[in-house]
Amino acid sequence: ALMGIRVVDIETRQPIGPGRSLVRSLTHVLDVLPAALGLLRPTWDRQRQTWADRIHRTVVLDQRPPR
Repeated sequence: ALMGIRVVDIETRQPIGPGRSLVRSLTHVLDVLPAALGLLRPTWDRQRQTWADRIHRTVVLDQRPPR
């Protein structure tokens, strides 16, 4: 919320909750292997997802007001 983003389920667009969020965060270890390519993946992915997002079927939404 402080960053102006929200992590939601890709199908329902509902927040994923604390348990699923914790497991998703732990899965980000895969994003740094090999050579942090998973962290760079959002730059070329159509839905801007990391590997952890793809595994957990989540998407990060920008909630900031337009400038």
